[in-house]
Amino acid sequence: MGRVRLDEASDHGQPLVRLSPDQLNTLLAPIIVERQLTLVHGNERGLLTLLAHELASGAVRAGGTCIFLDSGTNCRPRLLRSLLRDCPRGALQRVVVGRVLSLSDLEDRLQRVAGVPGASLVVLDSLTGVLNLSVPPGTRGRQRRLFRALEAVRNVLLDSGLHMVATDHSSKHPLTGESRVVGGNVLSHAVDSMVRIDMVDPASGFVRVTVERAPVRLQCPSVVVRVDSTGLHSIREV
Repeated sequence: MGRVRLDEASDHGQPLVRLSPDQLNTLLAPIIVERQLTLVHGNERGLLTLLAHELASGAVRAGGTCIFLDSGTNCRPRLLRSLLRDCPRGALQRVVVGRVLSLSDLEDRLQRVAGVPGASLVVLDSLTGVLNLSVPPGTRGRQRRLFRALEAVRNVLLDSGLHMVATDHSSKHPLTGESRVVGGNVLSHAVDSMVRIDMVDPASGFVRVTVERAPVRLQCPSVVVRVDSTGLHSIREV
């Protein structure tokens, strides 16, 4: 599966996303670069979808267009409007939503994405849903089918210069504490960066976002932010 070195991507001076709060932007913006694939995983569906919406909004704030691929009923226009409330009128129109119900759908949609004016980021929420709708868990050949789809995704990213973020459910091994993502080693080895989001304290709404793997060295691989129904916020905000 083809890769592009981080220092070979075309223009790192122009960020593909501008995220909020600033701590989250400092953590994630450096790994959202052209022609790469990021996996965001965790065991809470709501947190994954919330971060997916923030990433989509971040692409718009940075001046681009986001393709939001929805495997169910995850896309929330009201949340997007709230996240983009400080942007110029019409900003919401630069989040283009598409429905994907299988890996074949995903491959087909991505082939069309290159023709969307200003497209810079693809967000898939969620890869777990797409995979389960395509090939039931435990089915023979499931991993081979996923590998072929990821190869197709990689080729589109290399040709188009887009970055893609996919959300995925994961669980922790009870003994080792190691995260296991739906899609296993095939998926883990196919992505450039892996990010985990976990609830730290439900009472306060504190969540931890951790970059587990990236092709660039980060000063601090983890931040804690606060989550509520309107998005992600600095823990210093009242």
